[in-house]
Amino acid sequence: MADYTDLAHLMADYGEAGMVRRFDALNIKNILYLQAELVHLEDELAQTEIRDNTSGDPERAELRFSVYKLKESAYAENNHQWQIYLECRKKLKEYNDAVLQYLSLRNITLSTANNVAVLRDWLERYGDISFPEGREGTAWNVKEDLLSLDPKPTSKDGLTWLLGEVLVPLYHRLWGSRNTVMLSQTFDHAQWTDYKQPVSHRQLGGIWQYNQVKLNAIADYISAVLAGLLPSLSILILSHVSEPVWKLITIFSSTLFFAMVLMVVTSASRAEIFITIAM
Repeated sequence: MADYTDLAHLMADYGEAGMVRRFDALNIKNILYLQAELVHLEDELAQTEIRDNTSGDPERAELRFSVYKLKESAYAENNHQWQIYLECRKKLKEYNDAVLQYLSLRNITLSTANNVAVLRDWLERYGDISFPEGREGTAWNVKEDLLSLDPKPTSKDGLTWLLGEVLVPLYHRLWGSRNTVMLSQTFDHAQWTDYKQPVSHRQLGGIWQYNQVKLNAIADYISAVLAGLLPSLSILILSHVSEPVWKLITIFSSTLFFAMVLMVVTSASRAEIFITIAM
């Protein structure tokens, strides 16, 4: 039966399985609460400043002109302006840190649906009903809130996404899982798939890892073939079309199809696609 040590080893050795909650709602609520506290402190500080300025006491009225006198006034009776400001400073730091940390979390890539499914399956098979215990087991149930701890960059082009998130899982379900070897063995990295030992001290396996580098290479090969084939195919079709109207229709269709393929198989921006087609 697995425990947190096994789970930590799994996430460390199998990077795609590393994922934790972002706690979106809880982080935002924390920021909102800090904001509310600051609103009250800001108002309290403003009211204290007004009272000092209109008190008729020359020393208190001069506090706005000197930070040194303002700090010294903290020891005077019934003068709390500096203490309130120090509370504001402390709360501002908490607030700013919370906002910046949350913005940093928002920039971290979310785990993919397939990786979430793999981790849940591992927990069900090796954690049984005892791990994670109780409510702790629900931490990985909100897939839209799970941050990836895998530092490797993920490709954004449609072809790589199609290979990694659709075709490979489909291949694995239909055929790959019956024709590959479990993680209990270590294989040469030159093979079609790349396997690692996720939890060596417990021999807990059951996960296949397909080499993302090789998947990216396959996507590059397909892109290169399409880049060379599509223009030649358009010329070949045009050579067999004699009617001017049909030639125009063929050119229009070929250009449109080329633009759609370019959008799917590359990560080019809309401006880059427009410039390429216009040329």
